[in-house]
Amino acid sequence: MTKVQVQSSGSELRITLPEEIVKTLGIHAGDELFISNAESGAWISPYDPRLLKVLRSTEKVLAEYEHTLRELAK
Repeated sequence: MTKVQVQSSGSELRITLPEEIVKTLGIHAGDELFISNAESGAWISPYDPRLLKVLRSTEKVLAEYEHTLRELAK
């Protein structure tokens, strides 16, 4: 886990990613990232259109079968 500080830049908030995280993610200036909510906080990953397609498909399935999945989870 890496600690970063949130900084203010006009009406935006920014974080600076340490070099080790940049290398791990394989990102460069100008790249797009996914930031997703998770139970424990959030996760960051490089933008991947294939992943976006999978996530959207998953959201559709979860919405369509929400009641059934809730019943199965009991």
